[in-house]
Amino acid sequence: MQSNLHLSGCILFIALLLGFAGQAGAQESKETKKPADVIIKADGSILYGKVIELNADNIRYLRAEMPDGPIVAIPRKDIYAISYTNQTYEVLTPASGKSKNSKSETAIPLGQPPAQPLTEPDSLSTDWKNNIGNGAIKAGMGFSRQYSSLKGVDDFTKTPSAPSLYVGYNFKFNKNIKLGASLGVAGFKYAYDYFSEYDQIGIKQDITEKVATLGAFARYDITGGIFKLYVLGGIDLNFNFVDINGEIYFKDDNKKVASHSEGRGFNSDFIARGGSEISLGRNFGLYSDIGLGKSLVQVGVVFSLSKK
Repeated sequence: MQSNLHLSGCILFIALLLGFAGQAGAQESKETKKPADVIIKADGSILYGKVIELNADNIRYLRAEMPDGPIVAIPRKDIYAISYTNQTYEVLTPASGKSKNSKSETAIPLGQPPAQPLTEPDSLSTDWKNNIGNGAIKAGMGFSRQYSSLKGVDDFTKTPSAPSLYVGYNFKFNKNIKLGASLGVAGFKYAYDYFSEYDQIGIKQDITEKVATLGAFARYDITGGIFKLYVLGGIDLNFNFVDINGEIYFKDDNKKVASHSEGRGFNSDFIARGGSEISLGRNFGLYSDIGLGKSLVQVGVVFSLSKK
């Protein structure tokens, strides 16, 4: 890390020297050579010219040896820094889309329109590969049953067999919105026990249901920083597997009739949740949310894959 900072400082220092040298050379021979902006690329190579436009996607400039055109465009992510002829410089950070400047947040070279401040885009991101690779993994557990494909079990005793488990992945879509997908599993038990005094017949039934869920969602971060508040919405596709064991017994005859059956089901449900996330370190945090979904309340941990 220190070596990278040292290298960056050296490159920037060289750029400033080149800029000053170019300006000094121009003063000695203004009629033969005009001062030029110095563009330092991320691979260490250096270009000379006049920067016409700097935006979130690219840099457009005129080459020093061809001041009348054509205009050349270079992807912003390929540029490390720019040293302008008015003795200002700008360090670009392509990964995050932000800039730093020695005198102000955005350099404003003399005789040129102000460079546009570079902030994270509010619209569709253009760097999908980078965004997806720098997302966050969430793993947690939920409490309180919500969705089931079974019908006609109103008279049954219902209990979760264990807390539902959840794993999800989300990545930045733009400044406030994240997109993600999730997997979840849950299990529920249903029990029914009825005895008729008139017929002296008893009925017992035990149902075990397992649910596997595949979901897709969009999340909106209301606040940023260490403590985030968010809301999310999406859809869950639930795959249900049911195992049913039944028994009918006749008390007077002391007889029993047992039965067993299995079933499969599928349903889909919309999810709507609100929650909070707190960062406890550079790549680790905790979260909790509540609402419609695989569970009423959910808590867990967050692991960020971002190297920033």
